Amino acid sequence: MAARDLGRVLRAARLRRRMSKTAVINLALISQQTLDRVEQGDPTVSFGAYAVVLHAVGLGSAMVLLTDDNG
Repeated sequence: MAARDLGRVLRAARLRRRMSKTAVINLALISQQTLDRVEQGDPTVSFGAYAVVLHAVGLGSAMVLLTDDNG
């Protein structure tokens, strides 16, 4: 999955769960700038930033799909 696609998925998940950016920022312990870049699918953002946002929006189990070589 490309970073841009992942960013769209994360933003959609946040909105679907009616989570504010502030809520995600506080859960993920990242800056607003980093969250904005993640949601825009910026490929220069660290994988760790994407991972903490995945967890914050309740998609932590998706990490298995992103890291599994067999699937």
